[in-house]
Amino acid sequence: RLGKTPYYTGAAMTFLRPLDQILPPIASIYRDLLTILRKSKSEAELASLVTENLLQHFPGHRVTISVLQPDGKVFPLHSQGSDGSALENPRSFDLSPASEVWEAFRQGRALATPDVRKEKNIAPILAELLEIDPNTSRIDIPFALSEQKAYLLSLTHSTRKEWSGSAKKVLQDFAEFLGFMFRDVLSREDLQ
Repeated sequence: RLGKTPYYTGAAMTFLRPLDQILPPIASIYRDLLTILRKSKSEAELASLVTENLLQHFPGHRVTISVLQPDGKVFPLHSQGSDGSALENPRSFDLSPASEVWEAFRQGRALATPDVRKEKNIAPILAELLEIDPNTSRIDIPFALSEQKAYLLSLTHSTRKEWSGSAKKVLQDFAEFLGFMFRDVLSREDLQ
């Protein structure tokens, strides 16, 4: 949560470093997002612009924003790798066979997975997941949860990556902000 001080204060912790020294620089991400929000006219356009922006702050990653349906289906809205590539096979898939993962997302919990091949809770969907995105390290953060719709922000990487608690918290706060952005764009779409 950004306050008037140049420091980041989350619900569970306070960073004692100025914002511009936290990786990635949080202040510039939020500044960019406010500009993106003003430009965006649709959910798809917002997903595309946010994804492109995040890649600037997370080099070497793939960033994906997906829609989570109440039945466990995941529909990628936009996905882009750091090399500019889209997903080769951007289709929907059913998350519900991985019941622990699905339940965590339904409760709004983020999951950081250093290597999906070694996670038992992902085993029921592993083959399909790797077919869609071959990156094995990932963090997935659900946001803007409602009875009808939720979103999932996913950052993936080709090599094993440990996500610290503070990085996870920053990304969760960021996803919460994205939720406000998506609700704003959807309400503007409804008015048109």
